[in-house]
Amino acid sequence: MLITDDLPLRGVLKCHCGLPLTGVASRGAGGSYYYYYKCKKSGHTNISAIKAHKQFEKVLELLSLPPKISEKVKKKSREMFDDKLKNSQLKLNQRKSELGESEKKLRNIEEKWINNQIAFETYSHWHKNLTDQIRALKIQIDMYGDKSKELSELFKSELDKLSHLKLIYLKATTIQKHELIKLVFDNRLYYEEGSYRTHFLTELLQHNTLKINNLYNNFFIKKGENDNVFSLGAPRSSPISSSTESMITCT
Repeated sequence: MLITDDLPLRGVLKCHCGLPLTGVASRGAGGSYYYYYKCKKSGHTNISAIKAHKQFEKVLELLSLPPKISEKVKKKSREMFDDKLKNSQLKLNQRKSELGESEKKLRNIEEKWINNQIAFETYSHWHKNLTDQIRALKIQIDMYGDKSKELSELFKSELDKLSHLKLIYLKATTIQKHELIKLVFDNRLYYEEGSYRTHFLTELLQHNTLKINNLYNNFFIKKGENDNVFSLGAPRSSPISSSTESMITCT
């Protein structure tokens, strides 16, 4: 997946059908490019990136932690990021090991070719495969390397400012934004009928549901035994239960 700052939600925002939205650029009459998020399925989600970004920033404003964060929340935040960093480090070490093995195989293939021990067709086949593997592993190493650590350090350094989750998001790199979205919504961020929806909200932010409900007079529509729809700006029909997952909708 190509990562670009113009489309930070590509790959982490999904259509209502469950497919990740792709990003496309359209050139206007004046030569400027306009970006869109689009589902691969015909007739599904197709939204201006500008609109999608503004709406998502509104979501972040509504899901902020309170200005005065308790030491308990701070400790839990640090533990959560430390665990995430350890997991990223394990994956990083694994990819580095795989990279070393692939590079060793490539050197062996090159030596055999130089020593006329293999045919050119065999050399060409394995050289291409191993080169592709090495390139892919280096990309993953870059993603699992300093990027996850940077996100952790960024979050920790801004821990006292978590009432401004939007600010943290805007200051982050695109890869860090992906990590933040996955952390908050657990890869369950959707776009449907002009609104953002999710079946998951990280525990650290769930206390905001009552505040948002009071501000926007929201309603919750029962979709299943443990599945509610949470919509902003509509009449409220039933309270949210802390024991169930919520679908949060922001238009």
